[in-house]
Amino acid sequence: MSTLKPYQVTDNDIVLAENVEQATELLIEFCGYTKKEFERMHPDEEPFEVSLELGLRNEDGTFLMTLGDYISSNNLKTPQYLVGWE
Repeated sequence: MSTLKPYQVTDNDIVLAENVEQATELLIEFCGYTKKEFERMHPDEEPFEVSLELGLRNEDGTFLMTLGDYISSNNLKTPQYLVGWE
């Protein structure tokens, strides 16, 4: 059984996945792009694992919860898009 981890794929998107490749594929699918379109728009993006302690905040900057709390409180157990911001 693989362990899911949060990966920041672009400057503004976090995906729950088994590895970097799957995280990128999930974001491409979530956004409705082809791989070629995504690579053209994000040529230098290097996905990386983010800490479960990452703080999530609402639009006015108020702390909501950690990324780990979000994942566990929503009982997320499958690879999927988690959160994004502009």
